[in-house]
Amino acid sequence: MGGFADGPGFARTAPALAVEYVEADRNEADLERKIAELLGAGAELVWVVRLAGERRVEVHGRGRTALVKYTGDALDAPGILRNPVPVDSLYDRAAARALMLRNLLERAGYADLDAVRAEGFAAGEVRGRLAHARELLQRTFARRGLVVEGAEVLLIETCADLATLDGWFENACTAASAADALRSR
Repeated sequence: MGGFADGPGFARTAPALAVEYVEADRNEADLERKIAELLGAGAELVWVVRLAGERRVEVHGRGRTALVKYTGDALDAPGILRNPVPVDSLYDRAAARALMLRNLLERAGYADLDAVRAEGFAAGEVRGRLAHARELLQRTFARRGLVVEGAEVLLIETCADLATLDGWFENACTAASAADALRSR
């Protein structure tokens, strides 16, 4: 989105969305010229963030009347940005960071931070179950006095399938050797 390659280098065209921060002493005629230049060069939208007075953003677009958005409002850029941008995020670092995090998570395929936590919890739970199954298998071999050779240890430690480990455990309860228990699956 945004019309630029996701890599190093300089753009050869105007951005689809330009953001201009304006101090109180900015020459308004120069600002109007700059907005006209950006729109004339191909920008679809120009957001003018006013730093003096009431927090507000003026939204300029080709062939349309400028809109003004205030604190609490959201800025949209259809076809350019996937998500709305809260006006507050253009003024407040914490709001900007929250917006960046949401966008980065979405880009990585997560709805929110809770989705990342849930995936991590599920992965940890699976790793824990696998570790427990491996340990139970090793203890069963040890209690039955069955010797587990180096290649067999590696096979057990690298197995990432709980059903396979469970099958080996069942076999280990009656097999004549560790090799026999692991071979029968």
